[in-house]
Amino acid sequence: MLDKTCVDHDCPGFVQTSHNVGLGGRVQPVSVYNGPQYVINILVFKDPKTNNWWLAYGEENKPVGYWPSSLFTRLSDKGKFSFWGGQVAGPTASSDSPQLGSGHFASEGYGKASFMRNIQTVDESNKLVTPNEYGNLVGTSDFRKYTVHGYEVNNHGMHMYYGGPGNLV
Repeated sequence: MLDKTCVDHDCPGFVQTSHNVGLGGRVQPVSVYNGPQYVINILVFKDPKTNNWWLAYGEENKPVGYWPSSLFTRLSDKGKFSFWGGQVAGPTASSDSPQLGSGHFASEGYGKASFMRNIQTVDESNKLVTPNEYGNLVGTSDFRKYTVHGYEVNNHGMHMYYGGPGNLV
C-alpha cells in the first residue's frame, strides 16, 4: 500500500481517465427496500505491462482511472489480501453512527439488506477467480449497529449481505 492509508480515489496521484463516472458521487439508480434491486460492476486490477492499478466500472468494465505503480511500496508486485463491504463516514460518524445501506441488518437478505455478488479476485495469471469462502475473515466494527450475513458461494458466485441502522437501533 501507500506509505499512508489510502482506501479510495481521493488518494494523491489517482489519475481519472474517464469522466463518465462521477467518482465519490451517488450511484443511480438506487435499489428500493423490498422492491427493484440494482447491481453495478466494479473491477480493480493490476496492468501487467505498466504495473498500474486500474479501476473499471460497468458491465463492460470500462476503465475509469488508475493508481500509478509509483505510489505503492508494498503493492508493487501483488496484493496479499483484499477487503470488500460497506463503510459509513461523516463528520459525526464516531459519535452518531449513520445507517449502512438500506439501514436494515444483513440477515434480512435479498431485497432488504445491501449486497455484493460475484465477488472475485485476480490471480497471478491475471484471471478472475472466486475467493475461498473458508479462508476469509468476516466482521464488523459493532454487531449492534452493523452486520454481515450469507458470506458464501452460490449461483451468484461469492456473495454477502451487509448493513444496519447505526445508532437508530
